[in-house]
Amino acid sequence: MKKLLMVIPLVFLLCFTFSCQQGEEGITEEEAKALFDRDLRIWNDGNLDIVDEIIAPNYVIYSDPHDPYENQTLDHNTYKKRVLDFRTAYPDIQFTLEDIIAKGDKVLTRWTLRGTDKPRGKPFAVTGMTIYHIVGGKLKGHWQNWDRFGFYQQLGFTITPPQSPEPPEEKK
Repeated sequence: MKKLLMVIPLVFLLCFTFSCQQGEEGITEEEAKALFDRDLRIWNDGNLDIVDEIIAPNYVIYSDPHDPYENQTLDHNTYKKRVLDFRTAYPDIQFTLEDIIAKGDKVLTRWTLRGTDKPRGKPFAVTGMTIYHIVGGKLKGHWQNWDRFGFYQQLGFTITPPQSPEPPEEKK
């Protein structure tokens, strides 16, 4: 009887615990498309009012090689500055989403970015992929890679290989 009295509260506690957990399945592809339609308005149109609505207040750039904000947590003002800095350098940028794949709390986007480098007046088109972390219907952070080499080539940059070391003199 004592065991039964101990088991009943345990079963009740477990049932209560599991029934209180949210059955969050993650974001659907339709929800992701709607979210990223709004995100594109931030980047393509410069509509910074949307930042507070769809970007988490502690947005993390987990991995984005050579991005000055990589490995940082951005508040809304810093996120807006990042957008403004990018749009100042490339005022006519247009992101086009080629694919969106949603699974759980992650969304993968494959995109093309077109624009003109303001100082050089050179147009560019590059592709990339970003995995976003979604929490509570907001963008919480990302991991990103894109064709920076192709981007720099289109702007006229070249890569000069390092000079080969002189071969050692042969002993006679």
